[in-house]
Amino acid sequence: MVYYDLYIKWFNDKKQIGQARQTKVHEILGESEYECQALNYSMHSLPYPNTDSIPALKRLTVKVNFSQILNNTELLSQYDIVAARPSNDQDFHYCCMEAEIDIISLKLHDRLGMRIKLNLVQEAIKRGIMFELCYSQALRDINARRVFISNATNIIKATKGRNIIFSSSAKDLYDQRSPWDVINLGCVLGLAIDKAQNSIVKNPEDAISHGQARKVFKSAIQISDKSEFVKQEGWNILPSSL
Repeated sequence: MVYYDLYIKWFNDKKQIGQARQTKVHEILGESEYECQALNYSMHSLPYPNTDSIPALKRLTVKVNFSQILNNTELLSQYDIVAARPSNDQDFHYCCMEAEIDIISLKLHDRLGMRIKLNLVQEAIKRGIMFELCYSQALRDINARRVFISNATNIIKATKGRNIIFSSSAKDLYDQRSPWDVINLGCVLGLAIDKAQNSIVKNPEDAISHGQARKVFKSAIQISDKSEFVKQEGWNILPSSL
């Protein structure tokens, strides 16, 4: 059984980068109990560290300008996973109904700033989108923990326990909890034990597969569009001699 953590933090501030940060990233990726992890990238982040020796998925989390960024096929093709973090009703509606993404990541340790409408949640589930609950911020502050529990419980009720992913959003190894601790957290929040286990096993795997399918589908559309353009322009494509 493979355990997944699809949100390990990478920074966009040069002051935070340095050798110490590189070491922490490699520590998380190398010493974690999770066999498959994703290093999160934001639009203005610094380049990824070299993780060739420790396989890690590349993930993009979009927080602003959703329609503009999420329609940039060339940009999105660079990432294994594409997530969005909406902060208002309009963006949440777009992410659930239209956006070609794999994960809706919610900042649950703070006020959501939007209504979690059941019809939108169910439509997102039909489209294969996962709802991500990040827990590390809730570990640091009792008030954040209280808000996290309330928000997470509401999301689990809205999804009926389906398509839930738990991720750490860890900055270092101490932010990450063991797989069984996370499964227990899921049960405390109202998930049945099989669905709690799915949140770090099956559902993240499905999100990765969704990302692969999204990339193939988008590439196929691009090729189709180019072929149609060639036909309209009346160009003749010579057969390759190779």
